[in-house]
Amino acid sequence: SKLSQIVVDVSAGPYKDRTVMFLGSDDGRVLKLLTSTHPNDNFGSKLLEDIHVYNPSKCNVQGQEDRRVLALELDKERHALFVAFSSCVIRVPLSRCSQHGACR
Repeated sequence: SKLSQIVVDVSAGPYKDRTVMFLGSDDGRVLKLLTSTHPNDNFGSKLLEDIHVYNPSKCNVQGQEDRRVLALELDKERHALFVAFSSCVIRVPLSRCSQHGACR
């Protein structure tokens, strides 16, 4: 799939010292990556999640299905990522611990 949108959180994590990138694709997915901005870190980037965000029951209008992510908006105050498609906006929690067991 082709990546078309990006939003970056430069103060993520419990100590506000991590950088997380959210990348929107043309097939309705959002990739969540942990990236290193410290020169001494040599892990580069790590894929945290591949989230299938597009929801046909909310976004499919009159049989038209456009899965392209048109925009991403980070709302740190509400701990959410808003993903815009041509026919809907989907809210995704920044942390999805229930999907992955315990997390920080």
